[in-house]
Parts: sequence; structure tokens; C-alpha cells
Amino acid sequence: FGISTYLVREQNATRDKIEGAIALSWIVCTFLAGSLFFSSPYIAYFYDLPVLQTVLTILSFNILIIPFGTWSQSQLKKEMRFRTIGAIQVTSQIAHLIISITLAMLEFGSVSLAIASFFATLLTVTLTLWACPNQSKYRPRFSKVAIVFRATSTIGSANVIYQLSGNIHPIVLGKVLSGEAVAIFDKSAAILNLINMAF
Repeated sequence: FGISTYLVREQNATRDKIEGAIALSWIVCTFLAGSLFFSSPYIAYFYDLPVLQTVLTILSFNILIIPFGTWSQSQLKKEMRFRTIGAIQVTSQIAHLIISITLAMLEFGSVSLAIASFFATLLTVTLTLWACPNQSKYRPRFSKVAIVFRATSTIGSANVIYQLSGNIHPIVLGKVLSGEAVAIFDKSAAILNLINMAF
């Protein structure tokens, strides 16, 4: 929703603005997590994939963890501590890889990726809080959300539209074709993404 970008770019980041941004992060993530959690049975029914409910439920808890590290991650970027950020990302990705492969070998199936994602996010937030201990000075201040919302609503709306347009393919393919078609498409997209990231 552009909250992290706002925290990084805001030149006059007063306590009110920081605490308003943290509060907005909580509101957005709680709304998204709740929506995903309560709609998961219907989405699973729509795709006729019962396991999808479990995956989406785990991912909804994943979203709830994000606000804990919003300010810390933004602060690391603002201070240009890219080595620290890189070390945290690499550590989390290695943990994700080990957990997902281990659980897949233990026949957890597609749930293994959701569980791995949850623990990778938890590790990212934990390491970020450790690297930026000043987080404890700030608390969510819901009375200051309006200040931040005005500044982030435009970029937030653009990000939502961008994410929807970029991720609509697997949603449609999953219903019109099959889960296998989505998996093949995702593998192709992942390879293209690696090439784009390299450039």
C-alpha cells in the first residue's frame, strides 16, 4: 500500500507520521488477513481444491506478521544499510528453501510452501527488529492514520492495480484450465522474473 515507501521517502518523519504509518499498516494487513481467512473456504470451493483453504489460512497469518517489521525495514532502507537488508533476505530465503524442501519430502504437498513462507516472514521480521532495535519507541497511533493515508493512497492504489494485473493470470488459469496449468505458468514466470532481476 506504499507505507514502506512513504516511511523511506518522508523527509520530515515526525513521531506522529511514523506511528500513523504503523497504525495504517496494521489496519491494511488485518483487513487483508481477515478477508483471506474468511473467504478461504469459498475460494477452495470455487476451485474445487480443499487444500487451498489450508494454504490460504496459513498465508493469512503470514500477512498478520508484516506490520511488526514495517517501520524497522523502512528504517534500514532509509539508513541505506543494504548489506544488513541483503543478509536478512538471503537468510530468510535459505530458511524458506530448507523448510519447503523438507516439508515437501515429508509429503506436506502444497502446504509446505505456505508454511515455509510463514516462517520466512517471521524470520525476516525477527531479524529486522534485531537489526533496528529503535522500533520499540513507536506504537500504532490510529488517530494519525489520516495524515499517512492521504500521502500513500495514490501510490497504494497504483500498487494494488499493478499487483492485480500482474497476478490475474494464475487466478483465471486455475479455474479455466487446471492447477497443473498454473504450476507450469508459474515456473515460466519465475524463470522470466529471474532474468528480469538479473538485468
